Amino acid sequence: MFKTLNFAVKLLRKTNVGNYVYETVENCVAAGTVLLEYGGFSVDLGLDTVFDGYTTKKEKMAICNKYEAKQKISKVEKLLAASMESESTLKKKLLEANLKTAELSVERAAQGRLMLSLALDKENNERANGDLSYENLWCKYSLQARQAVTFRKIETLEVGHRSSTKSYQDEIKNLQSLSVRAVEEPSVRAAEELSVRAAEELSVRAAEEPSVRAAEELSVMRAIEDGLWSKNTEIRAKAKTNSAVPENKPTKTVRGFSAVTDLAKALTKKNSDMLSKSKSLQATLMQTANHLQIVSALAANLYKEKEKIKEKFDSIKQENQALKENWESALEKVKEKAEEPYRNTKLWEDYDNKVIAATLDGIYTVGWDTYLELMEYTPKAMDLPDFKLHSGKLYLTI
Repeated sequence: MFKTLNFAVKLLRKTNVGNYVYETVENCVAAGTVLLEYGGFSVDLGLDTVFDGYTTKKEKMAICNKYEAKQKISKVEKLLAASMESESTLKKKLLEANLKTAELSVERAAQGRLMLSLALDKENNERANGDLSYENLWCKYSLQARQAVTFRKIETLEVGHRSSTKSYQDEIKNLQSLSVRAVEEPSVRAAEELSVRAAEELSVRAAEEPSVRAAEELSVMRAIEDGLWSKNTEIRAKAKTNSAVPENKPTKTVRGFSAVTDLAKALTKKNSDMLSKSKSLQATLMQTANHLQIVSALAANLYKEKEKIKEKFDSIKQENQALKENWESALEKVKEKAEEPYRNTKLWEDYDNKVIAATLDGIYTVGWDTYLELMEYTPKAMDLPDFKLHSGKLYLTI
């Protein structure tokens, strides 16, 4: 009975298709029957147990915290011995199935048998010395795997940090260059110069405007016109009185008055044209001022966007630094845990790179990385989605 139990434990613990850590049954929790499935057949080990989950310093898996072991090692040994075939028959079937399903070569099969023999001898020595724990071995395998995953995550995080840093730096450079171009843009400079120049020249042109001069000249001409009309009236009155000049014959004064009238009309038209041009220039000046305000608003918005992106970049940089510090802290904790003498953890891995994590109601079949994530970040395996749960019996697939 002792050899049969010892062999089963060692067979689960080490094979030539992968490394297995199989804890002794004193830490198991009451549940359904456990079957050992190897190759194309299954063997009922008769274990009224299920293995507890990953244990951290502060808490175990939620399932293993709710139950206590119901049977002692002696009772489990009796149940195991009563339900299993003899050691030689089981060893033969397991090796045959191993060769058939995993297509191992003769050398690897021999190596597997040698590993089993050595493991059995070591088990006998440990049994003789009264040491039945395998936590040290699990600590070695588990922490090496977790360290590898931790280093890989740190490397991925640093690559992502460098990529995001470069992306934000490029974006900030583009915004800075855009802001500089907006200030140095010829259209912007032209608008600014036009507004300043227009303001300076407006007062000068107001004094020198042809319309203003034309208005002055028109007032003078009108005074002259009034004088000429009065003079002409006097001449006509004298002509009628003296009858020296026929009424229908234009005098020199009348011809001069006609010329002055034509000049006044021309000046009036010129004054009207200049007023229209002045209004058009004022409208253009107002439109230019509006454009300048729009450009100034765009430049201000651009500066605000640049500040927002800079703040976002600083925030991302701080988050990345915090994540990096967290990973470094986690790595230090892993190194500290490597020195701990015992770890209450169990792991089964098959040649298809699958891991079976036992729970009270059954098992989850998950990938290697996913299982490490499960062990690292959550004590409640059943709360994770997208895992297939097989109720009833617990299957350990090698």
